[in-house]
Amino acid sequence: STVSNSKATFYWDKNDLYLVNEESIGGIQIAFENGFKYTLNKELNSFETLKYQQDNEEMMVLFALNETELKPGKHKILTREASSNSLEITKAVLASKNGTPIDVDYYDIPLDIIKSPVQTDTMRIISYAPNPTDGPLDLYYYLPEDVIKLNVAVYDLSGNLVHYSDDLKNTSGYSHKELDLSTLKQGMYILSLFADSKSVMKYSKTIKIVIE
Repeated sequence: STVSNSKATFYWDKNDLYLVNEESIGGIQIAFENGFKYTLNKELNSFETLKYQQDNEEMMVLFALNETELKPGKHKILTREASSNSLEITKAVLASKNGTPIDVDYYDIPLDIIKSPVQTDTMRIISYAPNPTDGPLDLYYYLPEDVIKLNVAVYDLSGNLVHYSDDLKNTSGYSHKELDLSTLKQGMYILSLFADSKSVMKYSKTIKIVIE
């Protein structure tokens, strides 16, 4: 017999969005109509939060690093601001703590699955902050499944390598690395993330950072 996926349901109570889940959740991704304004519930402060726009929608990604999880039960996720006339969640994806799929309902309407960077087969730098920085830089990135080796290199504008690190997590999905660039002089630099894959494919992403 096939084992059915566990269920989770989003619903609104006035301006509050609730989630009822049957098993522990390690990641939440929700798409709203553009212009949706909200305040995240404090219970979720321990999750890493990313926000970006895609296809005229506001994306919010919450993912658990370390031991964070949303235990089974009822949780307030966010409160919408009164000025937001949209109540629509257009899509959602939930990841259980142990990696099994979760069927997501909105009231009782099954939600679209987001076709998003979460399922892409390419590497992405999701965010990097603070920038400018006086040394510490939090780098969040997404890796496809076939990555076997990952490193980060920082170059000055003359092309000289000034920082190198290869102790980055190379497992697929979201990861976070805290870089210490405090030895660099003030100025602009190029940071490159390089990855080797099991195939001949190589990935690289480059950003500009400013040390102040």
